[in-house]
Amino acid sequence: MKAQPELSLERFRSFSASRYPLSHKMAIIGQNGAGKSNLIEALRLLSVGKSFKTSRLDDVIQFGAPFFRLSVGQLSSKLREVSLFYGTAYPQDPTRQRSLRVNGQETTWNDYWGRWPSVLFVPSDIEIVIGSPQIRRRYLDSILWQTSIEFRSNLTELGRVLRERSALLFLVKINRAGRDELHPWNELLSRLSTLVRENRRELVGFIQSKLVGAPSVFTSGADIQVAYEEGDSRSLNLLADEIRLAQNLIGPHRDDFEIRFNDQSARKFTSRGQARAIVILLKLAEAAYIAAQTKNEPWILLDDMFSELDQSTSATLFEQFPDSYPIIATSIAPNPLVTAWETINLS
Repeated sequence: MKAQPELSLERFRSFSASRYPLSHKMAIIGQNGAGKSNLIEALRLLSVGKSFKTSRLDDVIQFGAPFFRLSVGQLSSKLREVSLFYGTAYPQDPTRQRSLRVNGQETTWNDYWGRWPSVLFVPSDIEIVIGSPQIRRRYLDSILWQTSIEFRSNLTELGRVLRERSALLFLVKINRAGRDELHPWNELLSRLSTLVRENRRELVGFIQSKLVGAPSVFTSGADIQVAYEEGDSRSLNLLADEIRLAQNLIGPHRDDFEIRFNDQSARKFTSRGQARAIVILLKLAEAAYIAAQTKNEPWILLDDMFSELDQSTSATLFEQFPDSYPIIATSIAPNPLVTAWETINLS
């Protein structure tokens, strides 16, 4: 008999020491502040090593505690246990340690990403539709980060090149360096830009192919199109502008992932409910892409998906997730769509 996965939390957020069995389909029910999102955050941290609430792991340590520890066991025959420790043995020790162990062995995140992939939905994800280009770029990069070691390497190197080139642009501006010193950095920027954009374009093309076949969830019958757009670099005085501003004005860091709704900008012409439905459709495509690239079916983590969606739209979207995907969904009150699921009740 296959053992049931179990999540263990120690000194994490509101959980001092807790264990929860995880079913293939699991509903987490509780009022605001009960800790529903904290459980989703813990699972996401174990999957990708990052919190969707904060960039500082110190913030998730229970107040007054020196560390937190998370673990999940019996995910599969290949992943018997994944555990994450962050902090120190003593509260007064300023040096934090971070340890990821897979099946009892210390492992690097670069070797681990993609082995237990996940797809996360949180209410703020509507910013993918209505927010800035930076948010949409980060969304694409977060998917590729789980699926490609080459992309991780190229994106990391691109960030370094942009920082170094920006610093050199400032030195040119104050006459501490010559323009010719930019040439090797320009070549590096061009090469890495091509590689990063190729990965992003391939992903966007995959998402578009999935959107074409998606069921209509809008009464108007409107469809959704996505496209990758490079930043405008047509200025005749581009280098002069870069030097004047000491900023990199060309590169993938200025591109956008355009989402159109009924042939209009989704950022400008969608309601919050429509934006949320679009995001769920994007997440469906994301899950299919991750599964195809990693050969591992992702866990679907849905935090408060049902708010701002009517029951019919929720049902239509929910039915599109393949039954083989493990799904964990939170809500304030029991939802008819998940009444047959195993439930964690948080008071």
